[in-house]
Amino acid sequence: MVNTIRSRNSNRNTYNKMIINLPIYECKVHYIVVEKNEDIDKKQRFIYKKHKINKSVPKEEDGGSVGLMIPCFTDYYMIISKEEKNKINVILHELSHCIDFITQDRGIEDTEEKAYLTAYIGDKILKHEFSIL
Repeated sequence: MVNTIRSRNSNRNTYNKMIINLPIYECKVHYIVVEKNEDIDKKQRFIYKKHKINKSVPKEEDGGSVGLMIPCFTDYYMIISKEEKNKINVILHELSHCIDFITQDRGIEDTEEKAYLTAYIGDKILKHEFSIL
């Protein structure tokens, strides 16, 4: 099941969000696209506060991240910036981290299961983002 929220405005930061429910893994993947690189840090702070994660958000000296993966055991947040020109590369990079976190948190080592999960989540994100396949 996939829920899509488009053009949501939170604290004057516009973003698009899609939630991919994974009942068999008892978790959700939150795919979030923000307008600017610096909005990633703002979203990260919000997620840390929401999940009571006691970590500081590092300041990026090179203009900010273009993508970020935040694992929270039942909620996995993939955050991508619209400013990134190689968006597919960033999506696939963060998806790789997402799969690693989901499977490690559940003690899954089977590479075939990881491959199916990658294909399932990747298909949902690419269809949402690019209207392909």
